Amino acid sequence: MVPFRFEVDGARRLLTVTKHGYWTMATCAAFAETFRTELRRMKAQGGCHYCLVDASDFAVQSAEVAQALLALADSFPADCPGRMAGITGSKLSELQARHGGEAPDRRVFPTRAAAEAWLFSA
Repeated sequence: MVPFRFEVDGARRLLTVTKHGYWTMATCAAFAETFRTELRRMKAQGGCHYCLVDASDFAVQSAEVAQALLALADSFPADCPGRMAGITGSKLSELQARHGGEAPDRRVFPTRAAAEAWLFSA
């Protein structure tokens, strides 16, 4: 079973990413490749304006995997200039997600409802 899934909502220009489990660097590399492919596909269809990352079942990761995912998130604005909202399953996961620093267009939330409310707010 692949520990990630991508869903595209073209009408809202929303890419929803679901991550779960504990990853190796090989998993992280496969995720990054699939992520970039989905963003290119969305760009050809008008672009990605919002990204919702559901990591509510995503384990706390190794430092190496966490750093690789933060680097991927840092490259995100070039491919999707809108907002990115994350959902975490625990306080420790939230701290790991925030380790890269806060940005006005990226936030972490404890629930999907709160993440979507912020994501689509004016």
